[in-house]
Amino acid sequence: MVACMGFIILGIIINCGGVPTDDRGYIGARYWHDPGAFRNGFKGFCSVFVTASFAFGGTEMTGLAAAETADPRKQIPKAAKQVFFRIAFFYVVNLFILGLIVPSDSDVLLGSSGANTKASPFVLAIELAGIKVLPTIFNVVITISVLSVANSAMYASTRTFQAMAMYKMMPSSFGYVDSHGRPVVTIVLQILFGLLAFINEKTSSGEPPSGASPNAKTFFNACLALLVILVLYIFWKVYSWFKHPEHRPMYVKIKDIDVYEGLRDGWNAGSAVEETRQKKGAAGYLKSLCHALF
Repeated sequence: MVACMGFIILGIIINCGGVPTDDRGYIGARYWHDPGAFRNGFKGFCSVFVTASFAFGGTEMTGLAAAETADPRKQIPKAAKQVFFRIAFFYVVNLFILGLIVPSDSDVLLGSSGANTKASPFVLAIELAGIKVLPTIFNVVITISVLSVANSAMYASTRTFQAMAMYKMMPSSFGYVDSHGRPVVTIVLQILFGLLAFINEKTSSGEPPSGASPNAKTFFNACLALLVILVLYIFWKVYSWFKHPEHRPMYVKIKDIDVYEGLRDGWNAGSAVEETRQKKGAAGYLKSLCHALF
């Protein structure tokens, strides 16, 4: 959060020409006109939309953490509000400023592959301004952020597997929890699959350059996860048809979804909602916004 706030301030200074080592002077919206903000038109926008959507993932973590939160009635609504405001402010504002001070046709950006922090637009923006040392510091920040994401992914995946085991959607051994509350079996499984991420460090990504003709091999490489999901879903439906008749329906209807099962004793969903709807004055809304962001 500190790094995002610092970059927003730095980006504004760079855009206004306030960095002595930057010979570009005042930038303004220059790069939005030349080379342009949107590359390859609507097709280019769609091609990066899927990748960009992953940056907004993880909002479901607030729900997963509810089971291990001391006071979910107070903390979960607070966390949910923080997710919305932080995405709206830190993500959107940061990316808008990046679009102003980094040209979209940069050779560094177009030549990036894999998990290359050198090709980070944040680092590139600082380097283009001629600022020393700070790019290295920002690389460290990016590395720490990646470790934080990995930690969150491990937490989410292990708790999901454990819950599936409790509902007999996986072998019961995956539901084992030790005396410290850790699902050991699912953690080991997650680590083993996590090692597959090193495959992403291969020399070539196998993706065709922008504007290239469609290629069946490239398409199936990119959509392999979809095939795996379909195979697992079909396997589960065939298996549950004989072993777990309650899971035979292809999907759960909205009217049949039970959001109250498993609630803690003393939890009143209605009163919790009413508390969040209490009227506030201008000072109250400003205070809530500050709490949501910081």
